[in-house]
Amino acid sequence: MTNVSSILTLALRIFLPTFFIVFYGLLMTVSLFSKEEYIASLPMSYFRIFSITMFFATLIIIYFTVFKLRRVELDSNTVFIIDYFKQATYPYQNIKNIEEHNYMLFKTVTINLEQSGIFGNRITFVPSGRRWP
Repeated sequence: MTNVSSILTLALRIFLPTFFIVFYGLLMTVSLFSKEEYIASLPMSYFRIFSITMFFATLIIIYFTVFKLRRVELDSNTVFIIDYFKQATYPYQNIKNIEEHNYMLFKTVTINLEQSGIFGNRITFVPSGRRWP
C-alpha cells in the first residue's frame, strides 16, 4: 500500500483549523471583553464587528476547502480513502476519472467516483511530489 497524499494534508486538515480557532478565537474574545475605546485609531466597536466577521468567514472558508481534503493510499487494485477518523475502500473500477488542478503554490487531485461512498463521489487530496506520478 502506497500513500500518495502529502504530509501537508495532515497539517492543513488538523493543525491549521486548530491553531486558527485557538489563536484567532482568543484575539476575538479579548476584543469582545476589552475596555478600550480605540484600537489603532479605530473605534473598538468596528474592530469587534470586523474580528467576529473575519473569524466566521474564515471558518466557513476552511470548512469548504480544507475539510474536504483526504488522505489517499493505493494498492494493486484498491484505493483507500482516509479521513483521519474514517476509512473507505474503493476498487479501481469505481473511479470515473482523475483530475489534477495546479495552483501556484500547490497542486490538488480530485478523484471522481462512479458511485457515491461515505465521503461522496468527489475525493480531493494534496498529492505527494515524490509518490504521485
